[in-house]
Amino acid sequence: MTQISTHTLTARLKKGDEKAFRIIYERYWEKLFQTCYYFTRSREDTEDMLMGIFSSLWNNRETVVIGDLDAYLARAAKNQSLKFILRRQKQRHQLQLLRKRMEDHSPESPEMLLEFKELDDQLTGMMQDLPEKTRAIFILNREKGLSYPEIAS
Repeated sequence: MTQISTHTLTARLKKGDEKAFRIIYERYWEKLFQTCYYFTRSREDTEDMLMGIFSSLWNNRETVVIGDLDAYLARAAKNQSLKFILRRQKQRHQLQLLRKRMEDHSPESPEMLLEFKELDDQLTGMMQDLPEKTRAIFILNREKGLSYPEIAS
């Protein structure tokens, strides 16, 4: 079976050819997975990112301008990875601020105790929204004080 050129696949994709999309998916999934996984170190997060990349490609197939499919998908993977990292950094920063605030203010009144309880519940809820492996790593790092190399081993 001859391999279809990326230019042909891109043209067929633009016309809504599902078979062309499937070929693109199968051809690029592993490479994009490796790129995203390098940044996330989480299979679940990486799979979510790839779902977003390929969904966006399909949903915007009629309007997106793709000169080089390889470069387009590589850039999409890197952009999604960067967004992931920035989102995680923001979450960590917010958690650190929340913990610092809780440490700096000793609850002296029932109202403050209730506020701290609500904040702790929010923090717990945010942690529950994390994928299972990410949550486990977070707990080991932030609550148990382990370094990432220690967690990895």
